[in-house]
This record gives sequence, C-alpha cells and structure tokens, in this order.
Amino acid sequence: MAIPVELIKDFAASKCPQLARWGESLAATCQSRTAGSNHAELWHKWMTVLDRLPPPESGSLDASGDTIVIANHNHAVVDSQADEIRETVLELSPWRIGPWHFFEVDLQAEWNSFRKWNRIKDAGWFDGARVLDVGCNNGYFGWKVIDAGAQSVVGCDPFLLYNVQHEMFRRYSADKSRHHILPIADHEIPSGLAAFDIAMSLGALIHRRSPIDHLMLLHSSLRKRGQLVLETMAIDSGDCNLIVPENRYLKMRGVWFVPTIGMLKRWLKRTGFEEIRIVDVSPSKPAEQHRTEFMTFESLSDFLDPTDPTLTIEGYPAPMRVAITAVKRLF
Repeated sequence: MAIPVELIKDFAASKCPQLARWGESLAATCQSRTAGSNHAELWHKWMTVLDRLPPPESGSLDASGDTIVIANHNHAVVDSQADEIRETVLELSPWRIGPWHFFEVDLQAEWNSFRKWNRIKDAGWFDGARVLDVGCNNGYFGWKVIDAGAQSVVGCDPFLLYNVQHEMFRRYSADKSRHHILPIADHEIPSGLAAFDIAMSLGALIHRRSPIDHLMLLHSSLRKRGQLVLETMAIDSGDCNLIVPENRYLKMRGVWFVPTIGMLKRWLKRTGFEEIRIVDVSPSKPAEQHRTEFMTFESLSDFLDPTDPTLTIEGYPAPMRVAITAVKRLF
C-alpha cells in the first residue's frame, strides 16, 4: 500500500493534535494491509493493472458532470486503444459506484451515483470543508465533494480493490493531495478526533452490526457544530420501529437492521445530533442500481419480488433511499 505522505504531512500541520497523532500511525497501518500473503498477491495483481494504463500526463480528471471524466489530452490515447483499455479496466471489476468516462471507455458501474449526489449536493456545507467519507468505496463522492468546493476529503474503505480503483483516477488529478482513501474500516478510525467539518456515510449504515456505534463514531469525528450527511436504506414510516431480518434482506446477509425513518431520527438524537433534516426520500429503482458490463453480479431487479416491487424477494417491505443531514449537538 502506498504511504499517504501528503495526508500525513497535512495531519501533522493541522492545529488538531488528534489528527497529528493519527497521522503518526497511518504509515504502519497502510503497510500492514498488504503484509499478509493473500492481500499481497491481490494488491500486486491490481497494481500491475494500473501500470498498463495510460501515464498520468495523458489525461486529467473532471468531476463537474454526472459522469466523472478522465479527459484525453491531445488525443494521447487513440480510439484504436479503447478496446485494450476496456479489457484492462474490466480486470478491476466489480465497479460498484460511478459512472466514469476513462479516456475512450464509458465505465458504467452498478450504481448511477450521480442520482444520490444530486439529492444531497445542496444540503451539505461543502465549501472549504474538511470531509470524512466513511465506507467510501472507490471515492466517487469524494471527487464530487471537492468539485463542490471542499478543501480535502479523507475516505475510508477496507476493501483493497476499491482503494486501487481510487488510485486509478487519483493519478490523473491536478491536486492529488486533496483526496485520499485509507484501507481501514470505520471502527479503526480513532474516536474523539473532533477534526472534520463534515462526516459522510452514504450507504454504509445498513451494513453495520451496531448502527449506534457507527453514528457515535461519526459524531466524535466532527468538530463543534460539524455536519453529518447520511444516506441509507430505511422504511418510509414515522413510527419508531425496525426490521431485523431472520436471514437475508435483499439477498444480503450483511444487513442487520432496517430502521424506519422515525427510528433513524431517534438514533441520531440519542447519539448527539440535532437539527435533523430529511433531505430526500426516494424509492430504489433499476435506473439507479443495475447490473452492467463492469458489474455482472445480481443487482436490484434480482432483490425485489418480481410480482410486487414494494416487497423484497424475502417478503419484507422494500426500502426507500433516505438522505438526512444533522448537526453535532454541543453538550
């Protein structure tokens, strides 16, 4: 794992002692993620894929549109190379969030994530913000946040493939120091950082065995009056209730709790948030989540009852996508 030297320097130079202390341990943490034989083999394989892609000076990153684009500088990569690039990028599948345009290749991910972004972009206080993006996947939302004016983004995702996908795009950024992804899970983020202006959790809460711990971690990462931007699956009801799946939910074993919106708001109040605002409630639709050439596994249409899309394939109520903002309460 490459050492995030710029990020460590940024943490050391900050006025936040908690960030400085975290920075001191980051080099060892990143190195350890590839120390095991299985991880080392996968990391080497994926990084070799990056070595076969066009050099950094061949393109530049533009996150201003729905699709994040690596623009082809002066046609440095010609149309005849598109098939070769496509096959190379496919080696880094599955691509869960996007979409991207990489030189001459339209890289369609499972999620059309611009739809989620468009629901939250006007609700976040992104301008000039230091942002923590927990469960960030390959960093699509981080680039959108920087385009919206954020000072910097630190993403966290333990799956090394997503870290490699991020590096594939970061190498073409004009300012690589503004967006880093660390190969860690949320429970490995030090508690009590109190350093970030915004903490984002977009689609991660539903997969946490302890949603309360997840929300408390986000709370402790924020400075005074910092903002939470949360997007998750929930049941569209003001009642304080939840579903605990007997086995799977939407065919996923890793879904432990599906709260109602009412329960979600109660969790936020109990974990130290106020000024809770429901930004958007939207149904999940195949236009937003679907299988593609770059993600060939089952997707949304396979997870819902084929005769009644208001139910999951297991017979539970189908979820809505809920976007919420809240502010860290001062105790």
